[in-house]
Amino acid sequence: MEVSRCLFGCALVGIYGLFLWLPQIVKSLGHLSNIEVGFLPAAPPLLGVLGTYLISRSSDRTGDRKKHLAFVYGMSAIAIAASAYAPSPVVAYLLLCATGLFIYAGNPLFWSLAASFRTGAAIIALINTIAQFGGLVGPWSIGLVRNVTGSFKLALVTIAAFLVVATLIALVMRVRPPDDELADSDEAGSTAHSL
Repeated sequence: MEVSRCLFGCALVGIYGLFLWLPQIVKSLGHLSNIEVGFLPAAPPLLGVLGTYLISRSSDRTGDRKKHLAFVYGMSAIAIAASAYAPSPVVAYLLLCATGLFIYAGNPLFWSLAASFRTGAAIIALINTIAQFGGLVGPWSIGLVRNVTGSFKLALVTIAAFLVVATLIALVMRVRPPDDELADSDEAGSTAHSL
């Protein structure tokens, strides 16, 4: 359970940090009008809806949540770090869109693993409550690093570092199958022994 709180907290640092600052990050990419700054930040979350659908569908098909979770956070970390050092504003924006495509897909994957934690609703609420501190740390850390350095580059790398930690935690996290899968495997084992 401790691991799951750390994983979700690190992921929320990335999610909230990026998307609360996204209009300012987009504005820093070039000389954009207020209308462009209003519309361009909408694309990454919209792509997140598509990513959530596609990646959740793939996860459902394979039955593997853990690797999909590590994949989405890993790809998010790569895309957001690369956007900080992109050769042009257009490439940086496309990488931010790629980040949006992947980063939102992690939430449903994480909560679909909740059954493997073998905990009740109160513990799941506790995981969510404690992990929400990531929602405080993300925006705060981006603002802090940006104020100290004068740009978003190191702030985006900071967010990427939290996503790398979430990726590593997802890879090493122990996941037990839900009770219904255990029951199915026990039934299959007893059927095989009776034959």
